Amino acid sequence: MRKAFIYAVAALTAMTACLTASAQLINGEKSHVYRKGGELFTSSDAKIDKSTALQYMSSDTYYEYYLKGHKLFRSGIIVSSIGAGIVVGTLAFDLINHAAHPVNPEKPTNYVPVVSITGAIVGGTMLLVSIPLYAVGTVKLNKAAELSFISPSGGMGLVLNF
Repeated sequence: MRKAFIYAVAALTAMTACLTASAQLINGEKSHVYRKGGELFTSSDAKIDKSTALQYMSSDTYYEYYLKGHKLFRSGIIVSSIGAGIVVGTLAFDLINHAAHPVNPEKPTNYVPVVSITGAIVGGTMLLVSIPLYAVGTVKLNKAAELSFISPSGGMGLVLNF
């Protein structure tokens, strides 16, 4: 029972990591402004941050897509990190507790790993919740890159990728 529980949590963590990695590589092409790992970059690989983003996009695009996408993407990273920490911590707690208190066959006990089950449920839920945060943040950042302005040779132009 315990091994099946550990394998299920490990499989859930591996699947979440695979989905997260594939969500970061949705748009592999470089445009004038492109997204890479939760950040926007220009074609000359200059990072666009909050102070310089208004030079490359309208204020509506900045607030609706760039800021919200950036916040959602970062929230997904934070939530998945905390969830993975909770899952690993509760599994470590269960293994340490089991090693510290070995089972005595002459004196049977009724041990139920409540902390481990609760931690796995909470941590697994946080890992699952982080997937839509990553996905929506990625879509919004890609949209901000598609609707960005670029200034070729001192002029202004609108970049739309279809």
